[in-house]
Amino acid sequence: MLFLAVFCGFLAENQREHMIENRREKKYIRSLYEDLKRDSLALAREIDYRSGLSESARYLIAELDNAATIKYTDSIYNEAYHLTANPRFEYSNATIEQLKSSGLLRLIRKQEVADNIIAYDIAVHRYFTREESEKEIRPEYRKAIAEILDAKFLLLFDDMNTKNSYQPINLPFLSTSPEKLNRIKGNAAQLLNLNSITIYTLETIMKKRNNLAEQLRREYHLK
Repeated sequence: MLFLAVFCGFLAENQREHMIENRREKKYIRSLYEDLKRDSLALAREIDYRSGLSESARYLIAELDNAATIKYTDSIYNEAYHLTANPRFEYSNATIEQLKSSGLLRLIRKQEVADNIIAYDIAVHRYFTREESEKEIRPEYRKAIAEILDAKFLLLFDDMNTKNSYQPINLPFLSTSPEKLNRIKGNAAQLLNLNSITIYTLETIMKKRNNLAEQLRREYHLK
């Protein structure tokens, strides 16, 4: 009888721990699902913004061939200034980091779900690693445009954009040296290539996010 009582107590305790872990699993899954919703918005914004950067780079590469004869230069200032931006995807990773750092991934009973969570996190961190290459070329691009475009007019142009008070003012070039113009075009082309790769990477991350979110919604009956 004593053995039976101890055994039943063990089963009851085991069942209680199982229920607690189930509740914790669902709590983390719901939190992760909300993070993924935020990631969806952030990824869409980043892809859209970077598509605009690609257009700026293409415009500069094409138009700077005619810099010496361009009558209205405002668009070049605008696109050149736009390309100096250093966008970054804001990753909502609080839940994933908590699961990883505290060894709580063991709470995710479904191995396929756990594997997809890790795969998504790895994909995002690979994007951040690739982003470092872009950071290396962007200062060179900024130096190159500083030899052609007057900084005080860049600031003026930015102020007009901020206040929605743009008026064409035919901004001057400091130089139309073919060598200096070619340096800008070369840097813009490098940024364009890196940006194209980054957009593809972000679109791949978005697909992984969508698949993971759908899996969580389906497996854990989320809304």
